[in-house]
Amino acid sequence: MMKISTLFLAATLSLSTFTAVKAQTYCQPNTSSGGKKWAHANSQSFYSLKVSSAGNEVFTYTDEACANQYNWIQDTQGFSVTAGKEIVLDVRSGIWTWDIQVGFDWDGDGDFEDLQRAFSTLGKKPTQQETSWNPKYKDTYASADWRKAEKERLGHRGVVYHQFKFTVPADAKAGKTRMRILCDGDGGTADFEMCSPVGYAGSMHDFGITVAKENVVVKPVFDIVDGTYKVDQMITITSATPDAKIYYTIDGQDPTATSGTLYNAPVKVSVPEGTTGKVTLKAIAIKDGMQTSDVTTAVYTIQKAWSIVKGTVHPTENRYVTSATTDKAKQNLNFTQTEKPSMVYINTGSAFTVETGTNFDLHVQCSADMKWDHAIVFVDWNHNYSFDDEGEQLFKVGEETKGNDEVVDFTRNITVPANAKVGQTRMRIQFTDAWHKKNEPGHTHSGEDVIEKGGVYDFVVNIEDAILNNIKMVSTQKDNDVIYTLEGVKLNKKASELPNGIYIINGKKVVIK
Repeated sequence: MMKISTLFLAATLSLSTFTAVKAQTYCQPNTSSGGKKWAHANSQSFYSLKVSSAGNEVFTYTDEACANQYNWIQDTQGFSVTAGKEIVLDVRSGIWTWDIQVGFDWDGDGDFEDLQRAFSTLGKKPTQQETSWNPKYKDTYASADWRKAEKERLGHRGVVYHQFKFTVPADAKAGKTRMRILCDGDGGTADFEMCSPVGYAGSMHDFGITVAKENVVVKPVFDIVDGTYKVDQMITITSATPDAKIYYTIDGQDPTATSGTLYNAPVKVSVPEGTTGKVTLKAIAIKDGMQTSDVTTAVYTIQKAWSIVKGTVHPTENRYVTSATTDKAKQNLNFTQTEKPSMVYINTGSAFTVETGTNFDLHVQCSADMKWDHAIVFVDWNHNYSFDDEGEQLFKVGEETKGNDEVVDFTRNITVPANAKVGQTRMRIQFTDAWHKKNEPGHTHSGEDVIEKGGVYDFVVNIEDAILNNIKMVSTQKDNDVIYTLEGVKLNKKASELPNGIYIINGKKVVIK
């Protein structure tokens, strides 16, 4: 419910600065509101503010020139208050302001329901005692001499005094919200709304505030921020309140002590393999004798599927792959097509099998018009649903901003890393117009790139361990292993330093390749 009171109180100020807080989105009038061009309405409308609580100054703000424009939104200044406590606002407005309205959004719903309003003299121009208004000047705003004289006389530029007292509601929503101060220059003869245009020489100032609560359990903290991840996440939840119990949900519902799960180990956030989904994790903290914390919420997107690339095919030209085959793989690829696809992304479903540490040849043939594209080949060797890890962009065929005959028919030899993850993964061949980023010389490429006048082809790659005479081949990248020759001689070397051959490493026969 809106609360309005009229005040005629005075106070003095001391000035300081405060750290910024993050703004929310609130209504505001535009500069043409009211049908007048009020570009000059930065005239002495708001000078300064001091906020106190329990006799202590918590925030000061001043605009020495009283020059911030009409409609000026300023919530990059801010202060903190405590639920249930009184706060006192000492405000000085400028020479043109006849009334001031102050409102708070205590419940964080975007409106300013707790209002107070002050008038200099109700419906009249301020008197000499209330302000430095001097009627002998026809246009005091335009008189620099007058402004200078008044500043020297008063020692400041703020000339109308008001004091406001608010009690922060006990049930005010904890966290960041906003206070709005409207200064109106039309005489204070009618109520005005917190979202309406202010009058001549008026201004609007917003300040960020943070509401804290006493005897309240500190809200939980997640050790992993919300966002998009390629693998399942294990979330550790903590509260700074000692011995607080934490309850959580992963179905989007607010947890309680009866509806939530009691936290006693990291929470696994996951989706089924081959899918992409969102998981909403919410948590509260509870302790006997204290108020329950606010809810902490995070939304995790788990991408356990390869991306479906977006883009365009060429509207008239036939740019497409006619065949993709392999040679020397354990089981070779054999993909063909005879017509131009209507879509840019093709999950072919065609598969081939390779072994770790081995080589195979990839042979790709395309339609003649494909020469106006360039090609990039990726393999997700570590099977994390991304093609952009180190070593996964294998090669590029063709150059930028030119026709590329070699794109029409190319063969490349590919080495399967010895530490490639065993199992099923994907190879992606990406074709995009050679002029697609002509204004970005030296640009990089990604397996997620939006395609222009081309296409993307995904193939299934089955990776198996290479076995030679029942001896597993291993990567040469391992260090700190215990290594012997087959003759039993211990070698004081790292595996990465060994020449190719068969060794006893950590008690097992292995082949270094």
